[in-house]
Amino acid sequence: MKPSRRAAAIPYLGICLAAAVVALFIYGRIDYSSKRFPEWDLNSYHQMARAAPGFNTTVPQPFVYRILGPFIAGVLPIPDPWNFYALSAGASVLLVALFFLFLCRVGITPLAACYSTILFIFNKYLFGFPIWDFFQIDDILAMVFILGMFWSILDRKWAMFSALLALGALTREVTLLLAPTALVYLAERRLLATDGVKALAAIVPGVVCFAAIRWIIASEEALKILDAFLVYSHKMLLPETWGRLLINSFVPLSLTPLVFWRHSWEFARQNKYMVLFVILVFSSTWFAGNNERLMAPAAIIFYLLTAQLVQTYFITSKMALVLLLICAALASQHHLYGTYPLPDRLFTIVLTAATLGVATAVAAAVSFQQRRLKPPPASSLAI
Repeated sequence: MKPSRRAAAIPYLGICLAAAVVALFIYGRIDYSSKRFPEWDLNSYHQMARAAPGFNTTVPQPFVYRILGPFIAGVLPIPDPWNFYALSAGASVLLVALFFLFLCRVGITPLAACYSTILFIFNKYLFGFPIWDFFQIDDILAMVFILGMFWSILDRKWAMFSALLALGALTREVTLLLAPTALVYLAERRLLATDGVKALAAIVPGVVCFAAIRWIIASEEALKILDAFLVYSHKMLLPETWGRLLINSFVPLSLTPLVFWRHSWEFARQNKYMVLFVILVFSSTWFAGNNERLMAPAAIIFYLLTAQLVQTYFITSKMALVLLLICAALASQHHLYGTYPLPDRLFTIVLTAATLGVATAVAAAVSFQQRRLKPPPASSLAI
């Protein structure tokens, strides 16, 4: 980023950081002692932190292998619930800063990057949930590492990529999806001849860490990966699952890329490695019972595309920007979590549907008014 552009971005970065701090209050903190959550993942992570610097092999798979966040929380000298919250809060703010800077790095203007980052902050499933359930620190760390790896791929900094992939292997399995993503990026950009060997070498430490932690911690509890697929993959036969993964995960902007389908198609055509990553993330949801939260890594690509749409089509319409922001703020509320949760599940469903409808209508109005559905020049959409 040029010095003049960097200076122009600083105020917008400050706005993003302020929004992230406000979000910490809005999403609140889980009452981890409540009997409402006896089977939740947080209990496994809590047990792992208590065992640090050792390992609790009675914790079921795959949680027992996600050691980085619980280990850090466990070795710090204050009670581990406070460590989990402090780590989650700090990592969330870091994620916001990195995402804003990443958008600027790939050619989004600071204003559009700031606006799109705030839209991401208002996503209750992909950003808000791990803040509320702060024991899910590994979810946030994985997002930080994945974002850093995308940045490393674009800059072809393979030592950094390797370090982040190794840390990611100790955090969540989904981070390893960046290995094939990196190779497809090089093939797509015709860089395999110059960077292929470096990329393969950079992948090795992450794979070694992934395998080593499973050899060191010999847990036999719960489902192995094939068993998990056999248990959970049937959910893909349910229409509700597809709705939750593809629509609910990105409310209220879920249908906006379809409104601007020509731009979205051209973006996908020129960035096949990003499409591959989203497909791999989607496929990874077949191995667990959760839906929306498992789509979190795809948020990097979705809100990057959103930032392009904002910069290309929305930025000249203040009314559209205000309406989208209001819809996103309202859609961030949920009946199970938040400082001030909604009254019940029906209220959440109605509000979600309403904000989705209004945001889609706003997008349709912008596209109709400007008649600019033809994508920008081909070179401008390749990241």
